[in-house]
Amino acid sequence: MELGRRITTRLPPAVIRGFSAVHRAALQRFDGRFPDRFRWQPVARATDLAGGRAVAFALDDLHGDEWVVWRDAAGRLCAQPRRCPHLAWDLAEAVVVGTELVCPGHGWSFGADGRAVKRNQRGRADPKGTVVTLAVRERDGVVEVSPERGTGGVDR
Repeated sequence: MELGRRITTRLPPAVIRGFSAVHRAALQRFDGRFPDRFRWQPVARATDLAGGRAVAFALDDLHGDEWVVWRDAAGRLCAQPRRCPHLAWDLAEAVVVGTELVCPGHGWSFGADGRAVKRNQRGRADPKGTVVTLAVRERDGVVEVSPERGTGGVDR
């Protein structure tokens, strides 16, 4: 099987040590390459993303790993792993605040570009690395993802 474009994510060792066992195992399985046969796959209706919600989905082509798709206040779509890399909280229960998806556990925030930050009570944002994001598009009211097409949030 031919493999598509290689996608790399560099995480500081301290961030990886902070990942749950589930995330460390997923990082070991993910080699950054996706099959060329992978095409855009529908994962949600655009109306499902209203009200700052994240919607969970899984794709067999991605080892059955679970992801969430969400839309930020600027209208950008994003798809990222379903579990927060901090303590594996379910990001399907997260809320969108402005241009970030905020974890319900300890408040880590994720931008459409995959950047993760932790904000303290005074508003200081401490960078926590990045998470893998999938390419996302909206067509005829349907949200579709394709990791072969690149990473990062895509405007609709």
